[in-house]
Amino acid sequence: MKKLIIILLFAATASASLFLNSFNSGQLGKDLKSRHDLDRTSMGSEELSNILIRPQGMAFKRPGTEFVESRLTSVGTAEVLGDYPTLRATTAQADPGLTHTMAISNVTELQEMEDNRAGNYYLTCNIDASGVEWDPIGTYSSFFTGTLDGCGYTVSNLTISSGVSYASLLGNVLGASVANLTLSDVSIVGESHFTGALAGHVYLYEGYDFYVYNCHSSGTISRDPTEATLRESGGLIGTIERYSGQSNCFAFIYDSSSSCDLDHTGDGTGWYSGGFVGLARNTTFQNCYATGSLLNGDYTGTQWGGFIGRCESDTFNYCYATGSIEGGGGKDGGFFGGEAPNCTFTKCSATGDVDSKENAGGFGGDAISSLTEPVTFTDCYAWGDVSVTDDTVGGFLGVGTDNYITFTNCYSVGAPTGTTSGGFGGIIDDNSIVAACYWDTETSGQETTSNDIGDGHITTWMKTKTNYTDVGWDFDDIWYSAYTASTLVNVSGTVRLIPFEFSVSEAYVIELGHEYISFFRTTP
Repeated sequence: MKKLIIILLFAATASASLFLNSFNSGQLGKDLKSRHDLDRTSMGSEELSNILIRPQGMAFKRPGTEFVESRLTSVGTAEVLGDYPTLRATTAQADPGLTHTMAISNVTELQEMEDNRAGNYYLTCNIDASGVEWDPIGTYSSFFTGTLDGCGYTVSNLTISSGVSYASLLGNVLGASVANLTLSDVSIVGESHFTGALAGHVYLYEGYDFYVYNCHSSGTISRDPTEATLRESGGLIGTIERYSGQSNCFAFIYDSSSSCDLDHTGDGTGWYSGGFVGLARNTTFQNCYATGSLLNGDYTGTQWGGFIGRCESDTFNYCYATGSIEGGGGKDGGFFGGEAPNCTFTKCSATGDVDSKENAGGFGGDAISSLTEPVTFTDCYAWGDVSVTDDTVGGFLGVGTDNYITFTNCYSVGAPTGTTSGGFGGIIDDNSIVAACYWDTETSGQETTSNDIGDGHITTWMKTKTNYTDVGWDFDDIWYSAYTASTLVNVSGTVRLIPFEFSVSEAYVIELGHEYISFFRTTP
């Protein structure tokens, strides 16, 4: 066993979240967020209470970051708890091997794709688009139908400031494929509709499916303040929809992300907005995530989601959203806004807070189902707090109607606040099918939920792994719990720690209330 050296540092101000180690990937446990309920501990006290312990230097691919929480009731004793269950990571898709015909090495050549919208392009280097007013490739009457392989390179500082429709790198797309491309620090101002960093508008037509592999974006997507409306905007893609009269056509989005913030402040409305995509139909999303925040400010416009605003006939696997929503007009959710007919959500999560006018939830705002278009949630969770100025709110789902919604192995822990609120669901039809779903009664402040959809339990129960495995949750391939056999003990004044499973570094950090930070590091 290795001895631990303790170093105490005094924080000049009593601010929350004094976490000095960095996580460059992975989802942090909910208890690593700001903790306003921690008792402050005075230096020299013989009792150390409310201590958070977590590994230093962990860099697991989301969502498997591990930590343990320990509450020391006095020197020499400790209680080690787990965190809420999180989802294990999945594997990436193989590179699609797009055809390389026309090389692009600068922003001028990138813009010249407009001259041949059916070409097979590839980047040979990083490209800085600073100082260029970008003209989207493809507009209302023309489509980009070719391929673009970024080859792992980045296009930075793409700027559209004039406020146009189809504002994006690729404005209007039909049957295209894009891979291995990062768009960093975009600054895009859209008007009317169809705005996103990579693609503004994607048409699906039979024989012309759309593919995206390993593409990422960061920066800001905003509405032209002189325009009344911006519909269908997203951090990576504005909208994906079927061409009129078409049915056998699909889009496939793999291993992609957006950290773009969406800013719709000012007079006007913003409909169907999402951290990743604004609206999508007939689309499969696999291993994708969004971390940007959505800001509206005036509670107008509806169907905002941390990942997607409005979805129809879509499939979501291993996707998550962490961004917050402020000022939604209704049907807003941490992952999707509405209305989700014929949508399937599997192994997905949402952790951002939601501020809306009505019908909002930690995972979804409003789900509308039917016999032919059911809605299914399997192995999903929501952590965000949800508040509405009027009407209905739920920790997981705000409103679910028409009796064809299925919930399996899902949970929520956020606090819903509104006129009609429920721990798991605000208003959900009583004929919905539910199996092994839960909400935290302590963190949510809710003892009941709509039509008894799900079971409420205290925090300790929610953090006990066996409560889930006993009802069939899969902790071998799907779920992960940070609870392990780790032990913290005191021997003659020397604190010792037995490193827990999957630790890649024997360095640990503890927080003493909001005033003191202690670093544990192991020595031989």
